[in-house]
Amino acid sequence: KGQDYVFDVQMVIDGKPIETSRVPTALHDRREPLFWRYQLPKGPHQLELKVLNPTDSDEIQLGDMIVYSDVPIHPKY
Repeated sequence: KGQDYVFDVQMVIDGKPIETSRVPTALHDRREPLFWRYQLPKGPHQLELKVLNPTDSDEIQLGDMIVYSDVPIHPKY
């Protein structure tokens, strides 16, 4: 919307910070996918994406999430 901005977004799984990514608003500087974590123990998990430096001038939208499992799941958004 305005000048390019870089969000710091932290991935937290089951209450434990896993990784922090820098997410630029400029498309040509963006990393996709932002996060991944393989081989989690089987069972329910809680995922949080925390924006550490929010701004009123830009926003982040979550478009897709891929979950791998040996059985189909039906996520609740």
